[in-house]
Amino acid sequence: MDQAGRLGGEEFGLLLPQTPLEAAVTLVERIRQRVAATPIRAEAVAAAVPVTFSAGVGQVEPGDASIEAAMRRADQRLYQAKQQGRNRVVGASHPGDSMPKPDSGLHS
Repeated sequence: MDQAGRLGGEEFGLLLPQTPLEAAVTLVERIRQRVAATPIRAEAVAAAVPVTFSAGVGQVEPGDASIEAAMRRADQRLYQAKQQGRNRVVGASHPGDSMPKPDSGLHS
């Protein structure tokens, strides 16, 4: 069963156990586009406020001891998305792709 939840701060996660990596990247990109197309309207602000987000997508791979390994890969890809200019989705083109490692823990 697919699930979504807040990981902490401004980070959220989706668990899509029956969804291949490339399909998950496509899904998250569609969500990103929908969010970008829906600015927030607040009474205190005369203009609509644009909203964007960056995302990293990972998957559990053979040999992973736990789901945390997939979460680390997703976080590394989030870090890469932010380094590439934000407001984008980064996922591997196939399982096992290596990504640059962040200097420290999780990044928002």
